[in-house]
Amino acid sequence: MLKWKTELILLALTLLALPLSAASSLKAIQDSYSKHRDFTAEFTQDSHQVMLKKDIHFTGKVSYSREHGVRMDVYSPQKQLIVLKGSTVWVYLPDEGTSSLQEVPKEFASQNVLAFFAGISSLEGDYKVAAEGDSLKLKPKKGVGDLTIVVDQQNLIKAIQLKDASGNQSEIHLKNYRFDQGLKSGLFKQQAAPAKPRP
Repeated sequence: MLKWKTELILLALTLLALPLSAASSLKAIQDSYSKHRDFTAEFTQDSHQVMLKKDIHFTGKVSYSREHGVRMDVYSPQKQLIVLKGSTVWVYLPDEGTSSLQEVPKEFASQNVLAFFAGISSLEGDYKVAAEGDSLKLKPKKGVGDLTIVVDQQNLIKAIQLKDASGNQSEIHLKNYRFDQGLKSGLFKQQAAPAKPRP
């Protein structure tokens, strides 16, 4: 369960970091998003976990607001609601009626592939960035693992491919973008789980 949450939080952090990127090789992608105040998109994620010898398929919707943060509604394999605002992440599991509010996990600070997206490190200092066709490949100068961002003709992200030091892999696809809908702050509210009705 924690692995699922970590991977989904990484996607949220990736989207949250885009408007803040100062890397010239990411400028076209940055510009495509920074001219919009918010967007929603559908996502799918296929992950392979080496130690568990397990493949997991996720579906859901991501909502991004430059002002309010990132919200992810995960529909399957288990319903989850994840809201990332600043340095805190709120995870709500409606089927279990539980929620947790915590600082962005410390493991993001100790893994180069994740550190930039948590706003901890500088891309120029920690990554080698190379453009290859319609994709941008990011490799940490120290450590193992890589990240590939695939874009469409409008420089919008259509896929994110992740591989960590253990060989775990995830491929995330984004589609059906809708921009500037005026997403309200209430959509990004972090709160305690609603109390379960007594039997």
